[in-house]
Amino acid sequence: MNELLLGIKYTFSSFGYIHRHRLGYVYLISLCLIVLYTIANMKISGYVSDYIEMLVDAWLNSMSLPDWLNGTISTTAMVITSVICFIAIATLGGSIIMILLSPLFSHIAEKVTSNITGNTYPFKIKVFLYQIWRGIRISLRNIVLQYAIIIVLFIFSFVPALGWFCNIAIFFVNAFFYGFTLMDYAFEVKMMTIKRSAEFANANKLLLIGLGLSFSMCMFLPIVGMYLAAFIVPATVVAGVRLLNERNTEIEQN
Repeated sequence: MNELLLGIKYTFSSFGYIHRHRLGYVYLISLCLIVLYTIANMKISGYVSDYIEMLVDAWLNSMSLPDWLNGTISTTAMVITSVICFIAIATLGGSIIMILLSPLFSHIAEKVTSNITGNTYPFKIKVFLYQIWRGIRISLRNIVLQYAIIIVLFIFSFVPALGWFCNIAIFFVNAFFYGFTLMDYAFEVKMMTIKRSAEFANANKLLLIGLGLSFSMCMFLPIVGMYLAAFIVPATVVAGVRLLNERNTEIEQN
């Protein structure tokens, strides 16, 4: 439990770190990219809803049902579609955001590591592209594992005695994988392999849940959550770098 609280503490204390080291511009970049993602997501969701509505209306017209029943079925279909879109945004949306912001996170991790250690990281296009590719690979790896676990939990959630537990578990599963993905940018600067990163993540699950908890909560807040995430995710990356550097000796021994 102390590890979980430590992750939360470092995330929120990193807002002060960003202010002290004049890194506030990362918020603006993050916010602009998330605004663009939100606009694209709204457009896509609108197209999907319209297409489903068209299919439902066509099916209802072919059935010659009473008007009141047509209206009930159509409304129910729209509600279900909205719920599915919300769940998709709350889970998959977070992973998409992290892939889009991958170049920014790599920059933040290098900048903070340089501030802490004094080491310099001159820009090299080959290294930069590798870092982006690694970030995307980690995100995709975690998406596959995250959704595999969530699907299993979702199936078990229909069991009356397990429903409430599975819903809570899904929230923390999301937090763990978000925390892992965001902290991996610190591992990336240290040139740790993906296998080594995964070993650290598995050995420090509560710490990573604590790091990803705030972002996971943002993804479950309609509309405003996306914009809060623009400030939460850079702070979480900074928190991961700070934790890794302050625990460097301990981590190397694991």
